[in-house]
Formats: sequence, C-alpha cells, structure tokens
Amino acid sequence: MGRSGAAGAPAWPPLPWRLIGPHRGGRVTAVAGHPTDRLTFFFGAAAGGVWVTRNGGVSWHNLTDGALRRPSVGALALAPAEPRRLYVGLGESCVRNDVVPGDGVWRSDDAGAHWESLGLADTQHIGRILVHPTDPDTLYVAALGHAFGPNPERGVFRSRDGGRSWDLILHRGPDAGAVDLAMDPDDPGVLYAALWEVRRQPWTFVSGGPGSGLYRSEDGGNHWVSITEAPGLPGGVWGRVGLATTPARPGRLWAMIEAREGGIFRSDDQGAHWVGTNDELALRRRPWYYNHIVADPVHPDTVYVLDLECRRSTDGGHTFAAVPTAHGDHHALWIDPRDPQRLINGHDGGAAVSFDGGASWSSTFNQPTAQFYHVTTDTRVPYRVYGAQQDNTTLSVPSQSRWGAVGAAEWADVGGGESGAIAVRPDAPHIVYAGSYNTLTRYDGQVGELRSIHPWPDLTAGRPAAAVRYRFPWTFPVVLSPHDPTTLYTAAQVVFRSQNEGASWTVISPDLSRQDPSKMGPSGGPITGQAMNAEYYGTVSALAESPRRRGLLWAGTDDGLVHVSPDGGATWEAATPEELPRDSYVAVVEPSAHDADAAFVAAHRYKLDDPAPYIFRTTDRGCHWTRIVSGIPGGEWVRAVRQDPQEPALLYCGTETGVYVSTDGGDGWQRANANLPAVPIYDLAVHGQDLVAATHGRSFWILDDVSPWRAQAAGAVGAAPILHRPADAVRWIPRAAGGGRGAAGGAGYRALPYTAARWERSAAGEPEWVDSGANPAGGLWLSYELSEPVAELKLHIEDEAGRLVRIVAEGAHAAWFHRAAWDLREAGVNGLPSTARRAAGISGLPVLPGPYRAVLAAGGPSRVQPFAVALVPGSGVDPAALAAQRELHGAIRAAFRQLIDLVVAARAWMQQVRAESPATAAHASHQLEAVLTGMAGPEQPSADSLRSHPAPLSAQLSALAEVVALGDQAPTAQAWEVFREQSRHFDAARQAAAAAVRQAVEAVNRQRAAAGRAGLSVPAWCED
Repeated sequence: MGRSGAAGAPAWPPLPWRLIGPHRGGRVTAVAGHPTDRLTFFFGAAAGGVWVTRNGGVSWHNLTDGALRRPSVGALALAPAEPRRLYVGLGESCVRNDVVPGDGVWRSDDAGAHWESLGLADTQHIGRILVHPTDPDTLYVAALGHAFGPNPERGVFRSRDGGRSWDLILHRGPDAGAVDLAMDPDDPGVLYAALWEVRRQPWTFVSGGPGSGLYRSEDGGNHWVSITEAPGLPGGVWGRVGLATTPARPGRLWAMIEAREGGIFRSDDQGAHWVGTNDELALRRRPWYYNHIVADPVHPDTVYVLDLECRRSTDGGHTFAAVPTAHGDHHALWIDPRDPQRLINGHDGGAAVSFDGGASWSSTFNQPTAQFYHVTTDTRVPYRVYGAQQDNTTLSVPSQSRWGAVGAAEWADVGGGESGAIAVRPDAPHIVYAGSYNTLTRYDGQVGELRSIHPWPDLTAGRPAAAVRYRFPWTFPVVLSPHDPTTLYTAAQVVFRSQNEGASWTVISPDLSRQDPSKMGPSGGPITGQAMNAEYYGTVSALAESPRRRGLLWAGTDDGLVHVSPDGGATWEAATPEELPRDSYVAVVEPSAHDADAAFVAAHRYKLDDPAPYIFRTTDRGCHWTRIVSGIPGGEWVRAVRQDPQEPALLYCGTETGVYVSTDGGDGWQRANANLPAVPIYDLAVHGQDLVAATHGRSFWILDDVSPWRAQAAGAVGAAPILHRPADAVRWIPRAAGGGRGAAGGAGYRALPYTAARWERSAAGEPEWVDSGANPAGGLWLSYELSEPVAELKLHIEDEAGRLVRIVAEGAHAAWFHRAAWDLREAGVNGLPSTARRAAGISGLPVLPGPYRAVLAAGGPSRVQPFAVALVPGSGVDPAALAAQRELHGAIRAAFRQLIDLVVAARAWMQQVRAESPATAAHASHQLEAVLTGMAGPEQPSADSLRSHPAPLSAQLSALAEVVALGDQAPTAQAWEVFREQSRHFDAARQAAAAAVRQAVEAVNRQRAAAGRAGLSVPAWCED
C-alpha cells in the first residue's frame, strides 16, 4: 500500500491493544481440576478460551491466546494417566442465542503451554470429552454438530492415537449430535452416550426430536445399543440428556432427561432398569440450557444437578438443596475423585474453586471473560466505556484510572440489563439510557435515580411475537441524535422517537420488517417452551441518524432489510443491498461522518448456517451498494463496521474472531488483532484517537492511538524513517502509584480505593494485572518506523521555542515499527542509585498547555511532527497558579540537583583521598561522610538505616516536590516556607562539607609535604 518497511513486515503497524476489564467472569462451560496438585484448576469459557489457576483461584491465566483460532470451549479433560496432557473440545453445547461455534479438538502435552489441532473442525459444538483412565491416547468426543443447520460431522467420535485419527462410532444422521458421555469407572469399555436433536434459528428454537436418545456400548464403542426405552425411562420425545457415573457404586448411572415426563433417573444395573427419583420443574427450568448432572465419586447417594441453581442431593436423588454460589446458571462441576470437598464450578458468572464442599468459593472477579453486546463512550476526560454484560448488569468502566489500574471500585451499573444497547448524553454524561429485552431506562448518575422509559412497558414473556403489540427483541437499538442530545430513538418493528427523555414516544415509521407470520410463532418445543423474547423476529436491529444531515435516518432489520428516511421518519425508502440475502441480520448501519449520502452496513447469517462475511458500502444513499469484504476470510462473519471520524478511507470491522482494518474505504481488509485474543467482536467505537472493542468473551479492550492508520488512510506516509503525527493530548495526569507490597515469586499488589490490584509475571516475564484493567503507558503515544536498523536514534519533545522538554527514546533500534509513550512531563532529576527513603529523584511537572513538536533523528534529516497539549475541558485551571507552581517546583528541583551533584563529587573526591592517605584522611573523611549522610543518606544504606535514621535532606526535598506537584494549584504559603528552611539547611550543609574537605586537604598536604610532594588544592565545588 505504498509504504516502506522491513522485509516480510505487515502492510501496516501492528498497533497493540490494552485490556481495561472488567475482570468479572462470563459464562463457563467446562471445568477440570488437576488430580494431584490441589491448587491447580482449569476452566473453559463460552467465548474466552482455556484458563488455569495454580493458586487455588486467587488468579487465572489464559492458556490458549495466540494458539487456538476459536475461543469457545465446550469440553476439556485432563488425561488421568498423564495429567499434563489436556484435551479441549471447542464450541459450547449450551446453545443459547449467543452461542459461539468452535473448530474441533485441540491437544496440549505440556499443561497448556503449546497446542496442536486434532481435526473434527466441522463439529462446531462439543459437549464432552472422555479420556481412558490408563491410556491417554484413547479418548471419546461427544460432538453436537452445527447448532444452526444439518451436518454429517456429529455424533460420538473415538481416537486411539491421541487424536491423530478419528472414527465416527455413533451417528444418527445430520440433525442429531452427541451432547454427553459417561464411562463406567470399573470397566472403561462400558460407555454411555446421550444424543440430542436440536436446532436454532433466528426466530425459533427446537430442542428434541426422534434423533435424541440414550445409548450404551460394552466394547469401548465398537457397538452400541439404544436404552432409550429401558424400563423406568420416560416415553415420548426426548430432548437434552445429562449423564453421570460414580466409582462409589458399581453399575450406578444417573440421567437428567428433558421429556414431557422427564426429570432425574437412576439405574443401578448399567442402564438396564431405571427409577425416577425427582421430577421437580425447579431442577429443569430450561433443560436445553442446562441438564447437567454430576455424581459424587465417594458418596454413592450424593449427586449434583446444575440448573439456574447448583443443587445437591444426599439421599439418592430424591430431594435436593441449593448449594450457595456467587452466580446462577450453572453448566459445569468437577469433583476431585479422591476428595469430594475439592470442587470447581462453572456458571454464567465465571469459575470458582471450593475446598470445603461448596460452603465457600473463590472469587470470580479475577476473570476478564465478560461477554458484551455493544459499546459506547462518553465525553468525560478520561472517557468511560459502557456496555451490557451477558447474564449480568450493564457497566461503565473508566478508560484509565488515576490509581494506576482500573479496579472494580471504579465500575458503575447504569441501568438497563444484560443484553442492551446504551446511549450517553454528550452534553450531560451523567444521563445514560440503557436497554435490554423488555427494558429501557434513564439513569441519572448525579443522584443515582433510575427511571423506566420503555415505549411500551408490557410484559411479553411467554407470548409469541405475533401476540404482542411491539416486538422488542433480545437487544434493540438505543440511539441519541448527533444533532440534538435531547432526541432519543429506539425501535421494535417500528422506530420510536422521544424528545422529552422518554416521558413519551412517537412512532415515526411503519413496520420496517418483512412481517413474515411464519417466523412469529411460539419459540421452543416440542418439549420445553422458550418463554423469553430472545427469538422475537421481524424487528429493527440497527438504527442510526446521519451525523452530517439532521433527520436522515437509517434502519436495518433482523430479516435482511435496510430503509432510509430523509425527513426524520415522515417517509421511508427501501435501501436494501441487492447482494444481501433474505433473512440476514443487519447488525450495524453506519452513516458516514464525512458524506451524508454514504453509509456502511454490516450483516451476518451464521444463525442460518452461513458463515460468510457481509459488509456493504453506498455513496448514493442506498440506491447502489458494493460488497466490500476482500481480505476477510470465510467463517469470519461480521458483527460491526465503523468509519473513522477523521479519515474517511479508514474503516474498522469486528468479526467472529477479531478486528479488521481497511485504509482504502473497504476495498481491502487486513487483520489487526496484534495482542487482542481471538474473540467475537460484537461492537466497536472510535473515541478521539482510540479504538474501543466490546468483545463477547474477553471484556473491553482499547487500542490507544490509531494515528499511524489514519496517516496511511490519508496517504501521508512517506519514506522511512517515518514519524507519525501524534494525536493532540489532554493534560490529564494520573496520581502517583499507590502503595504496594512484595514481588516475591513474581507477584505483588497495588493499593486501589477500597481494594488492591494484584499483578503477576506473564510467561514473557512482564508484569500484568490479573484482576484489574491496565492503564495506558503514558499520556501520548509516539509512533515511528525504520526501514533498517539504526545505531543511534533520538526521539525528543521540544516546546514552541525549540527548547528541549524531554527525551523519549534513544539508542540503537531495530527495523520496522516502534512506539514510545511520553507521560506529558518534563525531564525530572535523578537521585543517587542507593538513596535512602524517598529521595530516588524528582519527577518533572506536567507540561503547560500549548503547541509542541516531536523530533526524530535517525540519520539524515530529522522528522518533525507538531501536536498540542490541552487542559482538561472545564477544569478551570488558572494559568497564574500553574506559573507559581512551576516556580517553586523548579527551585526545588534545582536545589535537589545541586545537592546530588555535590554529594557525588564529594564522595568521589574523598575516595581518592582515602586511597592515597587512608590513615591521614580518616578523621576528616568520617566528618565529611556524616555531613553527606545528612544530605542524601548513607553511602551504603542497610534495611535498618532506612528506618532508624532521620530522613536526609534529599528525601525532604523530594517529598516537598511531590506536595507542590499534587494538583494544578499554586503552592501554599507554608510550602514556600518549608522550602526556604530546607534551603537554609542546604546552605549550612554545604558549608560543613566544605569545612570537612578543607580539613582533609590540610591533613593530606602535611603528609605530602613531609614526602617532598606538592600539595592538593581545595576542590572548586567547595568554594561555591
């Protein structure tokens, strides 16, 4: 694309992403514990990969980033005979409306450090993996298959060579797959398999059919017989079945069956005969989502059922009591075969560990696996990021924190619900509008008031779409006008507008959907109805008003239509792309910020078993469209497209596994994940120079400063070396680092308000937060590129007058792309390497607002880029106060620099004197060191000296500098007085040091005179 770079380099800079959290767990579908290491556990997230804890749940680390191509985990298992071998089946089998497919089975032989694909990629959803107890190469996979269509690669698969090859050993056609497996603990040749006929479509969900059933094999899977009609089991159509065996009683088998007369069933003769033990509906509220049963390995009559609650029976499955847990919707439970008190539980809020049988659990607020549906930002400085988390609350999370890490104390719930879109008033960011199925609220953050403003607050649960007045789907648009912050839009099958903050609404469109009655019937069945409105269909799924032209509205539907209104909703025109297939879900309509007649559409059809990407561009208000997906491979369906507000040719899109960027208006795309893990990107937002991603499985991420991409899109990239023009900076300065303790074992803590943030060393040796979001590295990113290695490079900041402000980077550099962070501060003053207490140095003050320039010298002509630093809008900072602050802070820094220079020179001079005349200079040397210790602490401080000696003058100056630098305010009168007193102490110390030096010179010179040698002169610094 017309740029220079190192051989083999990507077409543009790989800009890094930053995780801001929240560290609040999302849905977990698979768990396992290490058989012998009591503190090691694993979990697989529905859309977040595989994680491990080696400290009993205190912290978790991802094992699959950069290795697995898909993030959804349906099953995981450690080989009992070789627990470092880990098998993972991708694609969750809890097929709710946001289900994420996978690409088969993966294996690690080193506890997750490295991975290899084992095939079965088209199974898409895997419910269970069983590994032979003594042969780690023999394993069985319950493959559910496609959730949204028929496919042949489903059923029970077996491998006898560690996954190198597979045999399909139980198959019932293209519509039914295997969802669960169990093995007889006494005879691994006896296997049980549950098959499930299930199909999701955007407008309905069917769980159950003739393909569902229960099967047994007595020869390791070579032959199977149906035991669906065994005595004691329910008749009729079956849906999902959960299975469990226990070594506590030979021959015992448990089944949790979705059927009209379903419930919990138990067999004590390997499935030949059964008895129903419990048919309570409370244990099978949504069996297609749960139906998990887990048997205690030690106590034969203890069994767990996972549903909305985790329930336990100790009387053979007849009665159950709830086990207290921190979250609902349970999907996985592992029990230590040797110690049933040791558990790990997976639910919609993450994974938690227990060592007391479920009486207490580890935290789930250390797992950044939240699943978000949308993202928006506000106008604060620093800005906040908003989204709705699946099966949790909405959240507002700061883009960065004054405390060095983004902790939970700075999160905020802003109303709405788990699936909704959010809109924030730009002129009053404390006003937030948030939706979710059947909910729309107005939240006033200043007073904490929440008000329902839903256009039609009618409880629709349990009713089909055809039976309700307005079809509000699972997630519906909530949009503020870019021209009037008091105008709010939302949509069902029609578009609503409110101009009084939701107190009343006006319908401004007809039904914009296809109005297909065949797709508006009851959802669920044939056994269990789906009472929520997650399958409401024929609705407006995307809505936006042009930022270029007031009243120019765009609407897209979930059944593949696009409409445009040029007059604020008075009339609507069809504007559907010809190449957009029927029933596509229009996820985003993005009106151009640069051209009123231009817009972009992102759509997907994966819920119709079509994984192709669909992005369209129009420049004539929808009369003609061009499909623009070159560079996005099949299987990467698109959920969002956004245009950069500064550069019209720069586009961003979010796909099923990441982010793609185009710098030519969409003609070509390239993957831009860098360190962003493979994860569904449900939405993107551009805020200033930042790109913000709402992932559906890995929380919020920010790419700080897209300036290099903007330069490429603008055609402003010249020959290397390249210094990209940085974005203008806002002078927002975080507070000094909070107190922390410890780095033993590569971990430590930082104090945050009301809590502490934990950091640990990553595999690369870098510290990373394990329970908090990361702050940006500095206040301004400087990006530069080299076509060849450079031995001497200097990147620095100058003010308007050309004075040096700060050196940001220097020294040898390798070829290609580099980034350096500048914290918007002037150069500071370094202390002594062994300085006691707080005298390690004094940081420079934040620079004054105004124009600056970055200068890159890397051989040849320097590259120069201008930028500006501005005050925080509305901060009310007084320039005179800043000038007074700089006056005193500069005086302190000058005194500190003089003090350090004096101490360094004095100790170096005395070292020479000691070497020449140790006995003669001993007394004077002792006197001088006593003075220098008072100035800067002992030359070789010990732990005791740091606590027992008075703070040296250098520490006092450093502490005063911190006081003066705190806030953008003029120094207090008492700060000036303290400095004057410290200056007097410094003058006295200099005089005492000079006197000690003169005494040493006299003593040495007497010795030199006796030897006939010339005497020493008093050092010049003693004469100052």
